[in-house]
Amino acid sequence: MARSTTRNSAFPFLFALLTGGFPFSSMPVASTGCASDLGSPISNFCVVTPNVLWRGAKPAQDGAAWLIQRGVRTIVNLELLHDDRRVFGEAKPASTGRHELAYFRISDWEPNAVIAPALLDDHVAHFLAVVDSRPKPVYVHCRSGQNRTGVMVAAYRVIVEGLSRDAAIAEMRRYQGIWFKADSAYIRSLSSERRYEIRRKAAAWMPKLKRDSRIICENAKCKVSKG
Repeated sequence: MARSTTRNSAFPFLFALLTGGFPFSSMPVASTGCASDLGSPISNFCVVTPNVLWRGAKPAQDGAAWLIQRGVRTIVNLELLHDDRRVFGEAKPASTGRHELAYFRISDWEPNAVIAPALLDDHVAHFLAVVDSRPKPVYVHCRSGQNRTGVMVAAYRVIVEGLSRDAAIAEMRRYQGIWFKADSAYIRSLSSERRYEIRRKAAAWMPKLKRDSRIICENAKCKVSKG
């Protein structure tokens, strides 16, 4: 009986890993010490680089409306399976002006930092290409805005902005992600040679970048279309 109970209790953990992380409602909200959160209703929201890159958790409908009202131009969803395009389609921004957003999916998985670092390199390169070439600010999120988001932001800070690996890891630590140890090891592995290779891959992504969806909001209503 005890063995069966152990198996049953382990199943939710394994399911969470396979589906891209624990439901955010079951995870602690990090105290990030973010210097600029703009009073956002979105958990773990932070302005990484003004007018360029924002980060946070998967937004609910009010969070999606807030992002639109604040002028976000591009969304990058890192979740493996979960899609939030419907949330943006149901958002009701208060402003009556016209807003257009590009929506990208980079389907990542927390264990990639351990079991598939080369694949994670490719995902980082894809992300860097989006941030470099698409309308800004870019909002990047996973489910909780801690682990997958933390890796992408830390890699961006190191590879693009020239922040030291130690400083990027210190920023990542503030979000208290359960994958912090593995994620920090990945960031430490970004040697100058590896950073060069990721930049090369990002450049190769440029001509083939294609948004997954287009979001247009007008008169407090939003519509999501493919491509």
